[in-house]
Amino acid sequence: MMTDIPITEGLTRTVPRQIARTLARLIRRNRAVILFRGLGATAATAVAALLIVMAIDASVTLFAAWPRWALTLSALSATVAAAVLYLFRPLARSFTLTAVARVIEDRHPELQERLSSAVELLTSQDGPEIRGSDALIAMLAAEATLDARSVRPRKEVTFRPALPFLAAAVAVIGLLSGLYTLWPRRTMHLLKRALAPGANLPNVQAHDLRLTPDHDVTIAEGDRLVVALEVANPKVTRATLRKVTPDGEETAEPMVPLGAGRGGWKKFTLTCAPATGDFRFRAHAGDALTQYIHVTVVPRPAIARIDLLYEFPAYTRRGPQTVPNFQDVDDGRGKISAVAGTTVTVTASCNTPLSGAEVLINDEPIDPGAVSMEPDGRTFKARILLKPKLAGICTLRPLWALKLAETRSPAVEAQDGEQYDIEALRDERPGADLRVRKIDGKLKLKPTDSLPFGYTFTDDQGLTRTEILVRVDGRKQPPIPLELPPAGAAGILRLSR
Repeated sequence: MMTDIPITEGLTRTVPRQIARTLARLIRRNRAVILFRGLGATAATAVAALLIVMAIDASVTLFAAWPRWALTLSALSATVAAAVLYLFRPLARSFTLTAVARVIEDRHPELQERLSSAVELLTSQDGPEIRGSDALIAMLAAEATLDARSVRPRKEVTFRPALPFLAAAVAVIGLLSGLYTLWPRRTMHLLKRALAPGANLPNVQAHDLRLTPDHDVTIAEGDRLVVALEVANPKVTRATLRKVTPDGEETAEPMVPLGAGRGGWKKFTLTCAPATGDFRFRAHAGDALTQYIHVTVVPRPAIARIDLLYEFPAYTRRGPQTVPNFQDVDDGRGKISAVAGTTVTVTASCNTPLSGAEVLINDEPIDPGAVSMEPDGRTFKARILLKPKLAGICTLRPLWALKLAETRSPAVEAQDGEQYDIEALRDERPGADLRVRKIDGKLKLKPTDSLPFGYTFTDDQGLTRTEILVRVDGRKQPPIPLELPPAGAAGILRLSR
């Protein structure tokens, strides 16, 4: 095989076709041998390096990330080096017809250098006085053509030099396939860790662990996360929880053993301190190390502000009334109270985005259609109709927004809602008082006489119409309407004249 001879593939029209064709076939076969040898060497190196990384990862517990990166980068460097040494550099070398002819003549002395001499003279740029007689060169080319017909490229350039590298590649690939056949899950897991050192994956021994929770979770600020671990290996007597804070510091806390659980697996548990910020953790038992579980800590949903809008029945002639900062009324214990028939719009602003909210009156939820979310995601409104005889407790319950794909349930929910007294007031009967000068006996008046008197009307909600009822000689007369204040005074509670 010719690999160390600089050659160029440029063919010239002055070289006889038989010679050019034979030498070109030799070049192509030589490049094919280089290609297969390089591919075999690169594949063998890559798979062997991966197997070494997988073996180290399976036998050593790697706590830090950098050893995994170092192993993977070492395997990658070895693969690149093999590719450069056996594939790219040999293929980058150039071939010339003259050099190929000389290699053939070294193997066949009987050719007496006619092949290389003919190619060199035919492709020479020298003048006739240096190159020699054209007739002699033509005779030499004719003899070289006959020699070229006797050269067999398949015999001269075989694939034997590439076979050891291909065999090595087949061997290591077969070994990897055998491991996958015997232990498919573990082999694939080790392969993933070798190819992706930055991935959040447990080590291979962690298949003998059951961690709860086993996925990223979200908890409310101040809550305590309970972590449970089950270990299949009966020889394991202790387990630790390795917790990493946002600043990157990792601490190890021993977990409490609980004895044997389902299937004879040993159980351990640990209740974390009240959460104050995001963190991540993993469990370590024996040689097994789980993946990291990320814990997101969020404020517990709470109502920060409540505003009320009262819309009274039309008959009261009262305009809408707002109550800002309702929670601050009466030292934080405000009361929702108005005449029956009033609609109260409760606007509650929360400290975190919401997925929804519930409003309960006496522990019974109101119509969900009466509760709506604002575009900001933090505010909800509820319209409450104060029905007659309504009295009790109104509870506002905000629900947090985040839902996990694994559970499809709210990650954090307000445990206790804000509660306020609620009452529908009874509309009492109006009162009337007439003031007429006292006269003994009966008062007789002419039809044209006037009777002066005073009056006072009162109502707990407001006056919309007042009139005087008169009977003359025992006969009922048409009501006499009394003048009310202008529209701007609508809802007056007392009228005196």
